[in-house]
Parts: sequence; C-alpha cells; structure tokens
Amino acid sequence: MRKKKTPQNTLYMSRLKWLYPFNHERDYQRYLRRIAKELKKATLSERAELIAALKKEKNIVSSSLVSSIKKIYDASQVTPNALKQMRKTTKSVTSQNKTQYNKMLQSVFSVDVFAAEPDFANLAKEWEAANIRLIKSIPEEYFGKLEGIFSRGLQQGQTINQVATEVKKLTGATEKRARLIARDQIGTLNGLLSKERMVRNNIRYYIWSTSNDERVRKSHVEHDGHLFVWDSSTPKTERAICPKCGERAHDTPEKGPPGVEINCRCVALPVVNPATMKDIYSDKDITPHGLMLSNGKTNIQAGTTDGTTTIEHVSDFDYNDIKKVQKSFDEFTQKHKNASIEHACIISPDGKKYDLKGTKSNVNIGLVGKDALKNCYAIHNHPEIIDIYDSKYHASFSLADFDAMMSQNIKKMFVVTPSFRHSLSYSGKPLKKEEWQELYAQAEENNYINSTRRGYIDHETKPRDVLRELAKIMKGLDFDENA
Repeated sequence: MRKKKTPQNTLYMSRLKWLYPFNHERDYQRYLRRIAKELKKATLSERAELIAALKKEKNIVSSSLVSSIKKIYDASQVTPNALKQMRKTTKSVTSQNKTQYNKMLQSVFSVDVFAAEPDFANLAKEWEAANIRLIKSIPEEYFGKLEGIFSRGLQQGQTINQVATEVKKLTGATEKRARLIARDQIGTLNGLLSKERMVRNNIRYYIWSTSNDERVRKSHVEHDGHLFVWDSSTPKTERAICPKCGERAHDTPEKGPPGVEINCRCVALPVVNPATMKDIYSDKDITPHGLMLSNGKTNIQAGTTDGTTTIEHVSDFDYNDIKKVQKSFDEFTQKHKNASIEHACIISPDGKKYDLKGTKSNVNIGLVGKDALKNCYAIHNHPEIIDIYDSKYHASFSLADFDAMMSQNIKKMFVVTPSFRHSLSYSGKPLKKEEWQELYAQAEENNYINSTRRGYIDHETKPRDVLRELAKIMKGLDFDENA
C-alpha cells in the first residue's frame, strides 16, 4: 500500500494539552515545608531557656541556644528525609514528562515513535546537586538569622514578646522560601527535560503555553501561543513562521525556555516537522494526523492551530456582498452569544471565511495571518464574566480587541454577548501604536475621573464607558452600541 506523502516543511502539533506536574510539586513542597515546621518546633522547645536568658536568670549566649535548637532539629531527620524525597521527585517528574511527551507525539502520529528513553543522568545529577544545596540552605540560613535575633535580644535587653515577634517573622519567611523552592525547581526540571527530549529527537520548534491564570507574569503572557526555536543560532530566513504573529520563529528567551525562569509554570508544546524526523525514525510510519500549523506560505486550512485557538472551518465567501456579511454575522450572534468559550468569524478580502474556536478568555484571530486580517470584517463573542463576588456581567471590547483592530487594520470589528452586540471601526489618519495606546490610556483616565464623581466604578460598563470616552478624543473612531 502506498503511503500518503507528507508535505515538506509543514509543522504539526498535538490536539492535547501538556499537563504540568502540579501533583509532584505539591508533594515536594510538603516535604520542604516540614523543614520549616520542624525548625519552628525545635525553636519553641527551647523557649524556657530563652526566657531565662533574657531575664538574666541564666548566663546563656545566643550561640549555645542555637546549638541546642540545632541538635533537636537534627534529631528529627527532616533534612535527610527531604533529600530522599527530592531524589524520588526527580524520577517522578521525569516519568510524567515522558508520559506527557509521548502522548503529545502519539496524538500527532498515531504510533509510539519515541519508545527509547534518552539518558538524562547528567541533567538529573545537576538538578539534584542544585536542590541538595537549596534544601541544606533552608536550616543553615534559618540558624544564622536566628542567632542574630537572639544576640540582639540579649544585648539590647529585649522582652520575650519582642524576640518572639522576630522569630515568628523568620519562621514565616522560611516556610515561604521552602514553598518557593518547590514551585520553582519542579518547573525548572520539567522545562529542562522537555527541552532535552525535543532537541534529541530533532524537534526544532515549540509553542509557549502558559498556565493561563492571574499569576502568569506579563512577559510570559506575551509569549503565550507564539512559536519559538530551540537553537537561536538558526538563521531567521530558515525559520518557520509563527502562526500567532506572522513573524519568523522567535529565539528562546535569555532567561530560559518555559518552566526554567524562577517560579514559572509554563510548558513547551512540541511542534514537529515529519520531514526532519524521518532520518531518525525511518522504520516507523510517522504520517501526521495532528493539527497543522500555519507556515505563512500556504493557504490556511481547517485544523490549523497555535495550541489555544483552532481554525475549525475555511470556506469561500463573497467579501463584497454586504448583505451576506450581515446575515453571516447575525447567524454567528445567535449561535455563539451564550457560548462559554470565545469563537470568532473572519470574512477576508481574500474571498475566504474563517471560523475559529478559542478558550474561555481568548481567541487568537491572528492565526489566519496578517494578509487575511487586513480590511477584513471580524466578529467574536465574550463569554459571561463572574467576578470575585460571584456577580455575572458582560463586557464590551477589551484593550486587546482595540489593539488587534488597529494593528491589523481590520475594517470593522464586532463583539457579541447575551446582552448586546457592539461594533468598532476606524477611518482616521494612520497612527503609531504608541499614539493609539496613549489615547486609550487618556480615555481610561477620563472614565476614572467620571467614576470618581459618581462615587463608584462599574466593572460591567467600564469597557463600554472607556470606548465612549475614546470615541470623543480619537477622530475617525466609530463605536456603535446598536450594531
């Protein structure tokens, strides 16, 4: 039987989401927190001696007190137990990383092409050596600071309450540091393992994927969904096109790939080119069945994805038939106004209609490419928002929506919710990004002043009110609340 020919230089990725090892992070964190708790317990056991020293009832120096506490702590064997758990954690995270990696690749190729496990001995040794230093530093740092607290207390004649307050701050900071080490180091190990697996298997690209919550740092939010290259020495002209921004694949940041920067929980989603992998797996049928990424050169197809947004349908459409555009958007409104995730429809001057499906908080219309977006008609929905008080509301265009319309030169953009359909368009003189963002910031400031006069800020109407202010100061901007 003749095998299906795979297009050269076409990139594919899995339909699955890479699961971050949160369970192993919790286990590791529990053991490191025990160090902090045992330090506190050992310190409290010498409370009577400390009181006696502060009251001058006994001639005890701070170093002797700390030495006694250290002996009690060492007898608990918490540090050796944490080191044992750390080594188990190395194996557990390595195993989960392998499982996630193989699942991703199996979903692309429908066969297990990565049965052989690479040797990660050196990587594991380096990670374990760093963690041995970190774990041992927790009690070492604690005892050093504790002796300083006791010494000041004895020399300055502080009360037991004053010293106790300082010790409480120290134990709290120690537990916080233990949690941070666990979070940071699990992400680092997962990130380094992912990189090593991909590079060794000739996978040159990855999509940056965040944990998609409020704790994600701003720089990583900006990386989310973009295509990166592992080898930054690869010439720009030889790189694939990023499906999110339309530019050549980005360099891996100097601070490291997903998971490596301190406290990072992002992951790298493998992006494969079957043509470059056949040399390694010549005995396997690696005909891809996964999602094909846009390469910026061929026509965008159904199934193209950036890992968070997927193009579901691509069809021919008469862009110049305004009535047909209106009817299509009316149908979109009825279908998606109550949806719990974001959808979008793009009607482009290239004679195509693109239907996209995103996540609860985002749909990346940039996936269709800059050429398709220029002078297009675009519509998307905003799911219902539930705030911290469990109040539900619907929001108009966000700053990200406004930025997309201006930067991509979209002819007219619509947003749909269960309560309304708004539209936004701009026909004024060309503006630089800094100029329109400055105008938006001014509109936000004007709205804040108005809200202060009213005595409250309405989060439901804030996006709408900002756009009303923006339309007053930005010539050529049309904000229609009855679109």
